[in-house]
Amino acid sequence: MESETIEPKMENAKTGLLPLLKKEAKIMLSLLLASMIIFKIVFYNESLLVIGRTVLGFFWLFVLPGYAMMLFWQEKLDFLERLVLGTTAAVALISLASYYLTLGGLLDIHLQWIVLPMLIELVCGVVLWYKHKKD
Repeated sequence: MESETIEPKMENAKTGLLPLLKKEAKIMLSLLLASMIIFKIVFYNESLLVIGRTVLGFFWLFVLPGYAMMLFWQEKLDFLERLVLGTTAAVALISLASYYLTLGGLLDIHLQWIVLPMLIELVCGVVLWYKHKKD
């Protein structure tokens, strides 16, 4: 029974990363739109611009870096598991990195919301590229 659930995930790893990214990008976009709708319902007094900025900021800071970090385990974990665990890990990693970079004076606090997620995504992308190039 377990081999049946693991086999399709292994097939994704063999066919390449690009089809998986395309499929999951559509899911992420639908999650972004659903989050915006839910936020608009909950915060009905706020303008759509404020809600859009908040949801996009959350996705940029935590969801996308977490998704990038968890792509290493695409064979073992399902999309939803990777999304939840990755977002949690990204919240922890970005919070700690931001704290220590500010404490050490290494990175201005006004640049951290751009640099930290981009750095995590870039490092994960390079490592994944080398991993799939080696295979």
